[in-house]
Amino acid sequence: MSTIVIKNKAEIQAYIPAWDELAKNCVESNAFYESWIFNPALQTLGDKENLNLVLIFSDEPQHTSKLIGFFPFVEVKKFHHLPIRHLALWQYPQCFLSTPLIHKDFVEECYIQLTSWIQSLPKNLWMVRMKMVCGDGPFYNSFSSFLLTNQKNFEVTRFDRAILKKITSVEKFFKESISKKMLHELKRKKKWFSKNR
Repeated sequence: MSTIVIKNKAEIQAYIPAWDELAKNCVESNAFYESWIFNPALQTLGDKENLNLVLIFSDEPQHTSKLIGFFPFVEVKKFHHLPIRHLALWQYPQCFLSTPLIHKDFVEECYIQLTSWIQSLPKNLWMVRMKMVCGDGPFYNSFSSFLLTNQKNFEVTRFDRAILKKITSVEKFFKESISKKMLHELKRKKKWFSKNR
């Protein structure tokens, strides 16, 4: 097992074939972290960030390395307006999901190597934030259970997103979203307006 941290955006180009292979075999897919969309964002916006692209490799019996984890961290200087330096999964402006790419056959090994790397970080980096990951997906479930069984300190903050569902008719919308009292009042006004036209 080995970990490579890339800080220069030009260096990631050499790993694109392995990165694409990882994206095809990951435990939970995330198009925003696949090379075809992430790389243009990195080339355009990467100079503005203090990036740490963490690539985790597994040495297979045939002595070939396989990319099993892709964690694009950025070093952040503040946490809720407080001067607390930490690492967070990078969210470029068009990125709406930050679930890292982890190979489906090497999940446990990837977590072991990642937590080992995190523990080797300088002490002035107080924490690692993984925000905007799917709270009911395979990554969240497996990583939180890994942290619990290995007694690692972590905190979970969750929030629900609104889902807009298409309704079949306006009448149905009014029945489901407006109180009976308000609906009665709207019918009364409609009747009054139709009489006084």
